[in-house]
Amino acid sequence: MIGLAQAASGRARRVADFAPFQTRDLLFAALVVGGCVHLALVPGHWPTNFAALSALAGLIQLSLAFGVWHGTGRRVYPVIAMLSLVLVQLYSLDVTMGLPPAIAHAHIAGTHTAVFGLTLSWPNTVDLDGVVAVISELIAIGCAWRLQAGGDHRRDSISPAC
Repeated sequence: MIGLAQAASGRARRVADFAPFQTRDLLFAALVVGGCVHLALVPGHWPTNFAALSALAGLIQLSLAFGVWHGTGRRVYPVIAMLSLVLVQLYSLDVTMGLPPAIAHAHIAGTHTAVFGLTLSWPNTVDLDGVVAVISELIAIGCAWRLQAGGDHRRDSISPAC
């Protein structure tokens, strides 16, 4: 019985060693997807502040992906987690309560008064771009947290399988 358990744990280790991607690879992919989604929003919203903020978010995500690709080390993981968390929160507020008119991209004209007398644009609908961006940002949060905690035993290289 002990021999069977040892064989099973050895097999599990071998399978983990040949995984098609590691946590860092997934973090890199999530940042690239999120950055590309944000940059894709820019042309459709160009003359607004929302376009500039989307471009900024996309460029920051792509530069962080570049840093992950080149192995900047553990100091960048908390930055990735915090940026991704802020982007998820902004999207959540945008589709539930609305954002301030200066940064919102409301598809419904007008404003409303919300909590504490804040003037907000009307909430937007949930769209595919937003869902893809939020999923990639949630994946980035999880990966950054795992890597910061030291959960990936091969942090030093991007897997050639990706």
